[in-house]
Amino acid sequence: MLPKRRKKSGLVLVYVALIFAIEVGCNMHAMLYNTQNLYLFSISSYLHFAFLTYVFYHKLLKLSAKVFVPLILLGLVPLYFNLNPDVSIVSFQSFDRSIYSFVIMLYALFYLYILMKRQQLQKSKNLRFTISVVLFFSIDALLAVGTNFLVNEHIALVAGFWIFRALLLHLYYWSVIYYLWKIGKTHQPLLHG
Repeated sequence: MLPKRRKKSGLVLVYVALIFAIEVGCNMHAMLYNTQNLYLFSISSYLHFAFLTYVFYHKLLKLSAKVFVPLILLGLVPLYFNLNPDVSIVSFQSFDRSIYSFVIMLYALFYLYILMKRQQLQKSKNLRFTISVVLFFSIDALLAVGTNFLVNEHIALVAGFWIFRALLLHLYYWSVIYYLWKIGKTHQPLLHG
């Protein structure tokens, strides 16, 4: 039982470590090279997309790899078209981030719909996690459409949007950390509905 639990919690740890590395990498890249690092938004968004596609399709909805692996691979298409580290900060758009966030929000809403249809919403161990996914990725999808404005406008005008996104991002990360803690405490598989 222990190796299975480690394997499942290991995937979450790898995800959290990669996202943390990108966050730190963004800051270090900007400080060391004094250049824009907006292309890392695309990489971060794809990692969220790939991990949450796996979680919702395989762990929560219990579908086979034949369903979620092609979706993860299809998700590389927007990343490929938007991954350009030489793009000008003035012309930067993050429509891929908007697509990823919107699709993740749909995953979470579909899972909530399934729970409501089965009348298991209040019994679900994953409700807190799913709601945090809906909150963060709904707002992120909207903000991603306006990233060019948020990046190029005066900080006094856009700071509230970035702070709001950061607070929701922390809420989402805390829900992931909560599940890591829950795995270690109860020795139960991750995100088992």
